[in-house]
This record gives sequence, structure tokens and C-alpha cells, in this order.
Amino acid sequence: ALSDGRNLGYCEYGKPDGIPLMLFHGTPGSRIVPTFKTAAWIEKFGMRVIVPERPGFGISDPSPGRTISDWAKDVNELADYLGLGRYHVAGGSGGGPYALACAIHSPQRVLSATLISSGGPPDVMRITRDMQFGNRVVFFGARYAPFLIKFLFAQVAKGVKERPERVKAKMVAALSKNNPHMREENSGESLFMTMQEAYRQGPGGIYCDIRLVGRDWGLNLSAINVR
Repeated sequence: ALSDGRNLGYCEYGKPDGIPLMLFHGTPGSRIVPTFKTAAWIEKFGMRVIVPERPGFGISDPSPGRTISDWAKDVNELADYLGLGRYHVAGGSGGGPYALACAIHSPQRVLSATLISSGGPPDVMRITRDMQFGNRVVFFGARYAPFLIKFLFAQVAKGVKERPERVKAKMVAALSKNNPHMREENSGESLFMTMQEAYRQGPGGIYCDIRLVGRDWGLNLSAINVR
């Protein structure tokens, strides 16, 4: 329970007394990451991986009008609750900007910040050609046609709720086309479980995230002084 009355959902993976890493999920994403239960890197490096859900995802209450910077306060409250003085942060895909926000606003607590296939600032995203076509469309729409993106996410949320097996089959087939190992490791099924939880409350959290990442972040990146 956060100080403003909202609830924050999270899961922990790895060693309870391990090196603390706050890992911020992508968009969509959630606290549930089945592959982390057997992830070799977590065991190898003795990690305590904490995956909190941003507002509107999974079981985290929405926070209307939130900003990327607001996330740093939520993370510090979670760290206090878990008894963590200092911790590492990392963000994958849409979670990248939130890792940077923590590095900027909590330099006294954040030991390092890592970006994993992260989204970039809007001025960079416009010239990115190596991003998947679907992602480029979404980020473009978030800036110039948000009503279409909102409709798109609403349709995805409906499909996940009403036709889960069909959506999962399409996702696994699409992923396995370029990544055969995903079918072997059931990574597609695990990813669907994560996405299903992301849409638990509907498309609101995902839509808000895309809108925030797709326009000016409101972050002074030159202020980062952690690793």
C-alpha cells in the first residue's frame, strides 16, 4: 500500500538475501514472469529480482495524470517496504525510461541503471529503422493519432479476455518464426501469461505508458550520475 492510498503489485524472484534489482517490465508487461523462476542468470549472480507493476498494470491501481518521474517515488516506497537501502534498477523496452527516472531522482539509492532493448527519447525514435514495424506504428500513433492507439489496445484487451487461446497461438507462431528456441522453451506461452496479466484491468495502463514514452519524457538525462 502506497502513501497516497494506491496499491502496488510486485513479484520477487531469486534469492531473498541476494543483490537487489528492481526490474521494470515492458509495455505491455506485468509482475508475472514465469521464465524468471528458472533463469540461470538470477541464480549465477545471486540476484534478488523485484518486478513491480506500473499503475494500471496487473494488480497495481491506476494513477491518473502520472508522469514517468512519478515512478521513482513509487519505487522508493516499495524499497522502504522491503527494507532495501540501495538497489540496482533495470528497464526492458517500455520500462527503460522508468529506470532512467529512478537514476535521476534517486541517485543516493540507485547503484546502477541498465537499459534492455529500451525505448528511446521521441526525437530518436522518429529515425529508428531497426525497431519492429508494429512498434514503430504504435509509437507514431501515440504522438499523432492517440485515439487510434487507444482503440487498438482496447481490441487487444478484448481478444486476450475473450479468445485467449487464439491470441496465444498467434503470439507463439509469430515469435517462433524468427526465434525457434522460443517454441522449445515455451517462452511464447510464458510471454502470453505476462501479457494476460498486463491487461487484467483493461488497456488503460498500457495506453498511458505508450503515451508517456511516445512524447517528451520530462527527464533531464544529463543529470544522470550513476553507472
